[in-house]
Amino acid sequence: MTTLKVVIISGCVSIFVAVLSAVLNHFLAQRRERMKKLWEPDVEKAQKIEELASKITGRLGSHIRLGTQAELAVPLLEQLNQNMGVLLKYKRLNLIMLDFQYAANRVLDTARHNENEDLDKEYLRKTYEKLLTACERLSKGKGK
Repeated sequence: MTTLKVVIISGCVSIFVAVLSAVLNHFLAQRRERMKKLWEPDVEKAQKIEELASKITGRLGSHIRLGTQAELAVPLLEQLNQNMGVLLKYKRLNLIMLDFQYAANRVLDTARHNENEDLDKEYLRKTYEKLLTACERLSKGKGK
């Protein structure tokens, strides 16, 4: 094989690889944009849940009397429950959200029964931190 043939063949191969690379890069960029459009509403819902969880934790973690706690926290818990529906496909996040709801309800229940709620408030704080971590993982694309 002569040098000219080798140069022509290597040129053709490099052109083919360049075209294939450009087509593949275009396909992957389009796919990434489509996924981003599908992903953004979930990230926004996760941010809304983070905000609600923060408010709930702040209100139930304070030393406000029970009636005021319930007045402030129950509507927020209902909003949290409504916003959870979109994120049911993320199993780990869903379990953590349910755990957080349980912890918040436990704090309200122990306060109603005039029991020591310090352990329940600590549990609420820990589940809140887990919820923040799970929402952060979702926003980074590692939520499932």
